[in-house]
Amino acid sequence: MGIISKLKGKSGVYYLFFEGVVKLVPFFAIPVFTNNWTKEEFGKFSLYMSIIPVLSLTLSLGQNVSVKRFYIDYPRQMRGFLFNLYAVGFIVFAAVILLELALPFDIVAPEYTRVLLYVGCLFALIEMYLSYLQISKQVLLYNIFYFARNSLPYISTVIIIFTLSDRSVWFAYGHLSVGVVIVLFAMKDVIRGAGAGFRKKYLKFSLGIALPVIPAVVSAFLLSMSDRYMIAYFYTKTEVAEYSFAYTVASILSMTFLATNKAWQPFILENLKRKNLPRIRKYARYYTLFVLAAMLFMILTRKLWVLILSNESYLVITDIIPVILVGLFFYFLYTVLSNVAFYHKKMFLFSLPAIIGAVVNIALNYFMLPLYGYKAAAWTTAASYFTEFAVIFGITYFIFKEDIFFGRSS
Repeated sequence: MGIISKLKGKSGVYYLFFEGVVKLVPFFAIPVFTNNWTKEEFGKFSLYMSIIPVLSLTLSLGQNVSVKRFYIDYPRQMRGFLFNLYAVGFIVFAAVILLELALPFDIVAPEYTRVLLYVGCLFALIEMYLSYLQISKQVLLYNIFYFARNSLPYISTVIIIFTLSDRSVWFAYGHLSVGVVIVLFAMKDVIRGAGAGFRKKYLKFSLGIALPVIPAVVSAFLLSMSDRYMIAYFYTKTEVAEYSFAYTVASILSMTFLATNKAWQPFILENLKRKNLPRIRKYARYYTLFVLAAMLFMILTRKLWVLILSNESYLVITDIIPVILVGLFFYFLYTVLSNVAFYHKKMFLFSLPAIIGAVVNIALNYFMLPLYGYKAAAWTTAASYFTEFAVIFGITYFIFKEDIFFGRSS
């Protein structure tokens, strides 16, 4: 714990470093994928990657959200709480296995279905453990597992492409293998300090926090994935591949705020508890300027990123990358403010922006994709993220009376 204690004071720097490493692995792997897979195979891979977060969240019943809230209130009972969540998680896992065996069905493609379901179950358990490590500021251990889960499947798939096969489903098998190892380690850690067995009060607390949040988190993931599935519905996996690649390039921007958000969330929750709004405002402004500068840099260099990560056949999507980047910037602003409603335990208000954003996204895609082509998804996504931000800004400013961006910072 001595090393971890030293890391706590610089958690943002370490999160950014490890997030950078995690992003560099796909940075080198994606060109291998785009140059060795057909666009149809890359389209399957993109659909698989977009559904995993939704599936794991649904199978976990959103319990990873309750982990953070429980730690804030009862940090000394944390492992006992996790033990109870894992018990429920394994029951869900068993039910999924029985369902898939009894009623076979396809997701993405026939060769993906079973492994996708198993990975979803494992990732549900992993997310609970990662949430605990993050909120408890165990920076080093968190990033080791985060790196393993997100990077090792890319590395193993690149090796397989050059030695055995060019089928994209091998990536899913890499996810499955890594997931098993991480869950086994997490189980050992959780059981070691669990104490008493199953407790109903833990389940009641977790469901009380998690169930109202599920619509918000599912809606957030639907907002990010529905465009690809609707493109697949109206067009082909080739168009899915091209749009997904544009989103992949734009998502480099996400590295700048999803990494630091892991440090921002504990920071803003702690300072809301202390009612230290001036400190929050000061760093929120620095944070926003940093992400804005990164967005402008990505817009100016987008063609270079496309050529680095693929080949000239993907240059057709350079025109929609700036649109997606603007949308992701509004999503960043949403992530900054959403912690306010979460802190106040107003789960309906926490959920509302994402639900509205997802509904807007699905409706716009349904009407615009057939009329304007698959590239219209970039505009619908940007409009939906702006809607999400506008709603959470209104909630924060008018209901909670907390002006994060424009109030006095000293």
